[in-house]
Amino acid sequence: MPTTPPLAPRVIRENLSGGGEAPSLAGGNFVKSWGGRSTRELYDYLRSAMPLGKGGSLSDQTYQNILAFLLEANGATAGGKPFTAETDVKIGNVANGQMPGGLCSAGRVNATRSQRAHSRGASSALHAR
Repeated sequence: MPTTPPLAPRVIRENLSGGGEAPSLAGGNFVKSWGGRSTRELYDYLRSAMPLGKGGSLSDQTYQNILAFLLEANGATAGGKPFTAETDVKIGNVANGQMPGGLCSAGRVNATRSQRAHSRGASSALHAR
């Protein structure tokens, strides 16, 4: 079984590009690492690894919101079915590694947009590309 790419590194830049030991959470490197895996696998990994040293300590909704944000940051769009922890979609079928304009501005995550994405993304399945 391949090694799971770490998502709880020491430094993640605000534009999700990673740096130093931190992997990119958006873009081609993210899709290269996670594109062949499912949303369920990523959810399970996030739940086990975040927050660092306290995996599983957040609510299911929070993990769903984090996953929805990461997928949106990689070009996935909301669909019409509820998105749950059990949703099992191949990440490469819904994410293209292209961050939508306005999601991050001047190196900062656009809070208003990301809050809308969390609400929409965590409650909706994703369109396959």
